[in-house]
Amino acid sequence: MVSFFISYFIMLVSIYVTIYGTYPLTWNLALTTLIRCLPLTLIFYALQLANNTCDLHEDLNNGRHTLASYTGKKYALKIIKTLIIAGLLFPIIVVLFGLAKWPLIFSCFLLPILWQKLKQFFEHPDKQTTYLQMIKYLSIFFITYIAIYTVLVETVK
Repeated sequence: MVSFFISYFIMLVSIYVTIYGTYPLTWNLALTTLIRCLPLTLIFYALQLANNTCDLHEDLNNGRHTLASYTGKKYALKIIKTLIIAGLLFPIIVVLFGLAKWPLIFSCFLLPILWQKLKQFFEHPDKQTTYLQMIKYLSIFFITYIAIYTVLVETVK
């Protein structure tokens, strides 16, 4: 749930503050923003689930229940992989829906590069070592997606 608020509501509030008094905040704008932010939301959620997967033993000992505690480590890792792949490929859907211009697809080219780096986490999910690397590598996608969207998508005709 935190990933949703970080990746969507912060963006929506930023848009609202920017357009306040000039344009109305409509359901269409909120939905468009959601679709544009979905790649970030999926990746954020994958990171949150990865964190929960690393803390699984501790969470179970303390009686905390997360998705990882319900699915187990094996299936949690499969869900994480699915979320990452979906998040890294979703910019194609954003472009196909006409919500962004074609340069946004360049962010998808990070998938094979980042996937190689993320394999370490999937082989040995550990909070102190591989999880920190996962944050580092997936941050590259966050920065690239936002940079391409901000610089190229808004300037290309």
